[in-house]
Amino acid sequence: MNVTVFSTTSCGICHALMQWLDKNNIKYTNKVIDEEDSAMADFLAVNDGMIGTPFSVIENGNEVVKIAGFDQPKFKSVLSL
Repeated sequence: MNVTVFSTTSCGICHALMQWLDKNNIKYTNKVIDEEDSAMADFLAVNDGMIGTPFSVIENGNEVVKIAGFDQPKFKSVLSL
């Protein structure tokens, strides 16, 4: 399973999401879109027109789930927590 979190440096909800993922021992890649041009390009390629962070992409085999914000119940469901 691959988890990618798109965040910004000043986003408190982004940091809360990543702390929650750390607490639940979920490995993830953080792409900081306001510091890395390539991260912004990746974000724009996958966000389906949604704006705002955090924005997460969870890939599990052929299944791809996109989550806008910190929707804890949805994360728990998708990550089987």
